Amino acid sequence: MNLPHTPRMLVMSILMLGLGLACGGILGDDDGCKKDTDCKGSRVCTAGKCTEPMATTGHPPPPKAVPYKSPGGIYSFDCFGEDFYMTASPSKLRRYRNEVYARHGYTFKSKDMRRYFKAQPWYTPDPSLTMADVKARFSATDKRCIKRIRKEEKASEEGVACPFVYLVEDGEEILQGEILRHLNTPQKAQWQSLKLYLDGPTQKHIRVRLAEEKAETTMLDAIFLQVGDEEIQPRACSQRQPAFCSADGRHRRLEPGETLDLVFAVPQGHTGPIELWASGHYLPH
Repeated sequence: MNLPHTPRMLVMSILMLGLGLACGGILGDDDGCKKDTDCKGSRVCTAGKCTEPMATTGHPPPPKAVPYKSPGGIYSFDCFGEDFYMTASPSKLRRYRNEVYARHGYTFKSKDMRRYFKAQPWYTPDPSLTMADVKARFSATDKRCIKRIRKEEKASEEGVACPFVYLVEDGEEILQGEILRHLNTPQKAQWQSLKLYLDGPTQKHIRVRLAEEKAETTMLDAIFLQVGDEEIQPRACSQRQPAFCSADGRHRRLEPGETLDLVFAVPQGHTGPIELWASGHYLPH
């Protein structure tokens, strides 16, 4: 059927109107969007409708403060990961276990744990809480995590060996961790680092003690302290050239039960990260 010209234009107008409604409304009204590109101009898709964007100050909104959530709970580590513990040292396992208590505000008696958790931004100690109070707050996940870590700690007692590292202050040893881990043959010798946790700004000297506490011999090739961008050798290296002053293949042997005290002269008042670097290996007995 041939329509007159005017009715034909009317029909076309109705069809275009229907198409416009189906695709989001007359003149791009605010219905039917799924993403911002479905909207015209500067409008954005909000709850399925095209709307004008809200005025901003030019600065993004502050991020919502939420605790880190690992697959097994709110910890800084994956407590139930299958491969997570393969490279975890005994000192790290101890920190992981104590983190479960720290997350509930426990105040630690050991100086090294107090220093370590004091450096964590999420830690809020509550001196009024006893150990029993904290344990009463444990969730089922917390209890499972503690059990898993203790299992790994028991296994590590018979496995990885290496010298222990202590800070010595006023005659007191403060455990920092282990170094030269998993390096049980000369072929595996390499550099490793260990972060040191100080109580406030650095003093004039830092005394570090390496202690061989297992049935092995440590073969220390070289060692230094990194303070910011500066590498600082032990003070003994400015007076003579012991074997541990350069990575030259000459080793300072540390037998079971022996310790080696090293003093480093550092810039006073430094508050940045401090790391102990060592190269070498150990020989199991």
